[in-house]
Amino acid sequence: MKTTMLNTKENFNQLDVTLAVKELGNEAAATIQGGFDLIAYDGFNGKGSVLGEFNFGKSVLGAGNNRISSVRINAGRWKFSDGFFGLGESETISRTGLFNFRSLNNRISSLKRF
Repeated sequence: MKTTMLNTKENFNQLDVTLAVKELGNEAAATIQGGFDLIAYDGFNGKGSVLGEFNFGKSVLGAGNNRISSVRINAGRWKFSDGFFGLGESETISRTGLFNFRSLNNRISSLKRF
């Protein structure tokens, strides 16, 4: 009987841990899982400072506004624009990998995941 009670207690502890993980938001869960769908850098070829890590789009990049030179796309299809809210000149990338911007280098003000 003592063994049954110990197993029950262990099951409740496991249940508490499982519930806590399910309550995490997308950004926190991505961090725990080891990555984001897109990482933006201020230098070419993923060098320099990381300006942001994203799992979905943003209209304004704050400190990263007009500073992105390259991105690493781990998942999804992304649209990058030199205007806010997706307006202006844009470029769409539909595959994973590391990409440098030429025409939009240091001009990106918004990004959106499709």
